[in-house]
Amino acid sequence: PDEDLPALMGGAAGFVYPSLFEGFGLPLLEAMEAEVPVVTSDVASMPEVAGQAALLINPAQVSSLTHALVQLERDASLRESLVEKGRVQRQQYSWDRTAKVVYENLAQLF
Repeated sequence: PDEDLPALMGGAAGFVYPSLFEGFGLPLLEAMEAEVPVVTSDVASMPEVAGQAALLINPAQVSSLTHALVQLERDASLRESLVEKGRVQRQQYSWDRTAKVVYENLAQLF
């Protein structure tokens, strides 16, 4: 169930999302909300959604993913930094901010 997601994800050492294509990247924001360091692809929408709050990898190269996983495992300060950056990054995509932007755009039309 959706309500179990924060507890399950929050217990993870990292969230790895080597997608080749993604329309938006909501799973990245869910991981950031759970305060889990993120590793994701450097293609499609992932770099925009993740910003500086993730290790970006080439999803077509296993060595790129392997290197990121080793970095994440060995470097506690990197993990902490990604979590902190995720706290900031996820605020760009809050429902309150989204509603405000939609309202402002609609107000310009009328």
